[in-house]
Amino acid sequence: MAGPRDAVGGGQPYTIVIDGVPHNAIKLLDQPKNGQRLSEMDKAILAYVRDTGGFNDQGQPVSFFDPYSPDSRDFQYFLAGCEIAKYVHKLDFGGENPVAGEYGVRRIRINDAMGGTDAGRVASACDRAWGACAGAAATVFGEEPWTAGRREWLGDGNQSGANTEFVQNEATFDTCGLVKTVEVNTTGQEQWVDLIVGIKSFAAQPVVEAVLAEYVGAKLPDWDVGSLLREGYGHAVKRAEPYIFTPDYGFKLGFLIEVAAPDQVQPLGWSYPTYARMRQTILSNCRVAAA
Repeated sequence: MAGPRDAVGGGQPYTIVIDGVPHNAIKLLDQPKNGQRLSEMDKAILAYVRDTGGFNDQGQPVSFFDPYSPDSRDFQYFLAGCEIAKYVHKLDFGGENPVAGEYGVRRIRINDAMGGTDAGRVASACDRAWGACAGAAATVFGEEPWTAGRREWLGDGNQSGANTEFVQNEATFDTCGLVKTVEVNTTGQEQWVDLIVGIKSFAAQPVVEAVLAEYVGAKLPDWDVGSLLREGYGHAVKRAEPYIFTPDYGFKLGFLIEVAAPDQVQPLGWSYPTYARMRQTILSNCRVAAA
């Protein structure tokens, strides 16, 4: 990560600009502390390698992320997320398996970005795992068709389910409100960081034409992904710069949908929650609405 990060030592603050927005960060430690075997940077490298690598049924390596190298694009953004989260949490980085008093990292889950209550995410018998939902729909796992137009995906929509629900497809992108990555059901409103480097569609014929985003009070240029999702390997596409969401800024994401058909789109990226957040069993009210 060229630039201001190189000018400071481990544990020191710096600022990184992504999509024109400045984020405060704290550089990970290169040396182990408190008698630990691994440094924060060691844990980051191991987490990235283990969290992005996989094998197909022929035993060949496959991943939607760049292979690890100190200069690989995806690792650099992964590292930026780690260090922005270190500034947010003011805790030591514990990698994939943090202990009490640390924060960690995992591949982004629906409860890290969608919000709502544990029961509400399957309200009206509709599994809202990244697919379209029409409130009273009785279909599951991306079988519900999207409504054509500029539709909400991650944002404060009509909230037709349980209190403070954020439901895909229920509002237009332009009318839905902003949200923040703050959990409202914990003491002190626990905060965390999400980083999205790309998206993947699970539909046989993806219908998402573009990703719409508003961030820090400004609409970002439409991210045209339709042909790339349909033509590319695994129906996945990565963005030139990631979307990075912190408690400091409100955001919303939506889709341009031209054909009313089912499509289930999942973010490719990471969340950086605290130990307490990573160990939760009942996940509720993940985000604050009306940011």
